This record gives sequence, C-alpha cells and structure tokens, in this order.
Amino acid sequence: MTKKHINEYEDITQHEIHALRMDKNLADAHTHQSQSNTQQSDIIDKLPQLWKESEDATQSEMEELFLTNFFRVAKQEDILNDPKPLLVYASSIAMVMVANYLMKEKMSVSLIEPCFDNLHDILQHMNIPMSPLKEEWLWEPDTLYDNLKENITTDAIFLVDPNNPTGFTLLKNGDKAYKELVRYAVDHNKLLIVDYCFAPFADHASDEPVPSVYKIFDE
Repeated sequence: MTKKHINEYEDITQHEIHALRMDKNLADAHTHQSQSNTQQSDIIDKLPQLWKESEDATQSEMEELFLTNFFRVAKQEDILNDPKPLLVYASSIAMVMVANYLMKEKMSVSLIEPCFDNLHDILQHMNIPMSPLKEEWLWEPDTLYDNLKENITTDAIFLVDPNNPTGFTLLKNGDKAYKELVRYAVDHNKLLIVDYCFAPFADHASDEPVPSVYKIFDE
C-alpha cells in the first residue's frame, strides 16, 4: 500500500477493503491462513468422514465434543466444571450481548487501549459511557493493582487477551497478573469482562504450565 492510499482513506474499514485485493493482507482481523500439513491430513482429507459423523450425531453431542476439545487445546479445561458455556456463532454477537447488558444496567466501562475498532464502535453505538484503560497499566503484575486503583472510575473493566493489535497477554508472567486483576475487581466491585477471541493463537509451545484463568475466576 502506498502513502497515497494511506492518506486517502478515512477509516480502517477502507484500508481493509483495499487490502482484500492484495496478495498479502495484514489489515483484516480475519486472516486467511494456509493449512498445515497436519491439518491437511487430519482434517481436509477426512472431510467426508467428518461430515458423516456430524450428520449422525445430535446437536448436543457435537457441542459437547467441540467444547471439550476447544478448551483442551486452549489449556483452559477448568471452565468445563462450570455450567455449560453459551455458544454463539460470532464474537460480534457475543459483544452485542455484553453491550446490551451494560446498557440495561446503566454501567460505564473502561475499555483496553489500544483496541480494535469494532469493540469500541459497538459500545459507542449502544451509548455505553467509556473510558480508556491503557494497556501499559497491566504490563507489570506488581503495579497492576495500584494502576487500576488510581485510574479506573467506571463500573466495568473490558480487556482483550491476547490484545489486538499488540498481542499482549496477562499470562506472560504466569498467573500473578490475573490474580491481581481479579483481586482489584473484587475489592472495588468491578464487573470484569474479558474477550478471549484471539486466545487460540496464544503460544502454548513452552513446557511451562498455562495458568487456568477460569480457576482463578472461580476461586
């Protein structure tokens, strides 16, 4: 994309539309990725078999299988001990549900910054009072609690983890940051909202155990 193209577009959506015509597209949150060799052999080559299995199973059985495997891959299986998670077909629908709740309860929210534009736009459209929650307030677990205590004045806290577009995650330092975040929310009666839309892209290749955020929430 040339400097001319960058200057002529008024918002990020116009950049995304332009990028759809390019060989390489870094402007769209919905990336188009080639399948790995394992995905090709384990999924693509078995599509007829998988289709038949899904036709023969009930909706409930397929949902149970999906949830079990999804949270196993994310290494967050503790959520399966809770009441069954509610499934929606798109993250934007979940976002509208959250915004509806905030509007109904007349709650204000601190939204992580920087943040991809659709979260802000949906909240703004629903007339939710918003304040920025700067990502750097969360970088160090030892200062996280005090940073939020000094800066948050809203009823709710809204995070994206890993964040988009920075990739920052509270899990980079183990479970301490999440424990401090939850401690603050409990002490100051804040509703905590976390968007894990990009959690499947988190790097769990390390031998270190991945902290269970749902166990932290429950405890």
